[in-house]
Amino acid sequence: MSDDYDVGYGKPPESGKFKKGQSGNPSGKKKPPKFEDLLKLGLAKERWVTVGGKKVRMSTEAVIVEVLLQKAANGDLPSIKTALGYALQIPEETFSEAITDHQLAMLKDVLANMPEDDHDAD
Repeated sequence: MSDDYDVGYGKPPESGKFKKGQSGNPSGKKKPPKFEDLLKLGLAKERWVTVGGKKVRMSTEAVIVEVLLQKAANGDLPSIKTALGYALQIPEETFSEAITDHQLAMLKDVLANMPEDDHDAD
């Protein structure tokens, strides 16, 4: 310790000082999680839901898709439009086993001819 250094108010002893380049709070304040990260965690979270009278475990994402498709199947036009809009973003090769070319063309035609403001009907 240097002899000419006075210890007192605002002048801590050398042993109590931070070393040069060392932070006084090395772990720092935690940053809040990003919305996108919270959304990903929430969608991946598994839940128990009742499907067809049976309790099954599904991710939140799967539950949302299930509800959307159920509403579309029951004739809810905004749900139909949303489901078809997402379905048409999937490469056609994916549908080759599930639906025929004729059915895919019909789906595209239905979506193209659907009025734009159906979501206001709720």
